Amino acid sequence: MTKSAQYWKPSIAVFLAAALVPGLACKRGPLPEAKPPVPPITGMQLGPGLPGSAPLQALRAYADSLKFNTEPGLGDAQRVDFAKDSVGSTGDTVRIQPVTGAYLFDTTTELAQGRVVARIWSKQEYRRAGFGSWWTYWWIDRNGPGGTWRSLFISPGTTTAEGMWLGWYPPGRQCPVGRTCAAIHNGSNIIICYNCGGTWCATKPTLATSP
Repeated sequence: MTKSAQYWKPSIAVFLAAALVPGLACKRGPLPEAKPPVPPITGMQLGPGLPGSAPLQALRAYADSLKFNTEPGLGDAQRVDFAKDSVGSTGDTVRIQPVTGAYLFDTTTELAQGRVVARIWSKQEYRRAGFGSWWTYWWIDRNGPGGTWRSLFISPGTTTAEGMWLGWYPPGRQCPVGRTCAAIHNGSNIIICYNCGGTWCATKPTLATSP
């Protein structure tokens, strides 16, 4: 857990939500999402994700091949100002799109080993965090200090690590059964949440909100 991420005050939240139970779709609706393919490396093999390293290059190629939910109501786009830790009235467009089928990942095995769960795009650049007018991938594993959960934000030129917490936030909205959703949602300072195996995972991109 990063030192700067130990205190949060209510204002904004970015929620990556997922249906808790993978049910069958209606006859005229979409089929339930399939679980994404297994990545070519684990979090242990990825290590700190050094730019230019072979494991990171393999992971980016894998992430580029994944399918993401972009439909209205599943992905989201809002005006966000990471520097001011605010969303809505100031800032510029930020998009978050979950990996199709990410809600199916098992927390104790698959997420612990490492999985890409979403991608983030920002019209305004926050280079310390790796956010900008490109897709930055959000990777989760349990290879932080002392075997703790961590998030890696993987952009074309940088990789930044943050602490991650389980059970921090409830869902910001309900998702259709069998779908994975993402939303930029009011409720706390800028925190990204993802429903991992029925328990909420949360992380804060502190380098984006740092001067």
